[in-house]
Amino acid sequence: MSEKENLDAVREKMLELIGSGRTDATFSKEQPVRWEPTRVINPDPAVGMPFTHKGCWYFIEKLLHNKQQPIEIITLEKPPGEKGYVMLFKQETGQDIYIKLQFGKGQKWLFGRSFHYSDRERNNRS
Repeated sequence: MSEKENLDAVREKMLELIGSGRTDATFSKEQPVRWEPTRVINPDPAVGMPFTHKGCWYFIEKLLHNKQQPIEIITLEKPPGEKGYVMLFKQETGQDIYIKLQFGKGQKWLFGRSFHYSDRERNNRS
């Protein structure tokens, strides 16, 4: 299976989990998160307010439906060696939105690990 086909399958699985409400962004020592949707302004001009927790998952869902939105596969430090999936939503303002997701064991849950304005140096640490 090619990397593109694999990422298409990843997108579909993520969309399935979001659609069924099997998402979580709870911090733990083993799986730290920087989930700050209420500090990020929704780029939709009709909204113009910070995201809600539900609204950020809807935004992620829309990004996943857009096959042009790149997803990068990374290796997480915590838990060591686990895969993470990163999307960077580029904005003309320069305040890009950094999103990192991770599947739970058996791909039964989708964990939000990061949702905040991009800070490249800091993003590479978790």
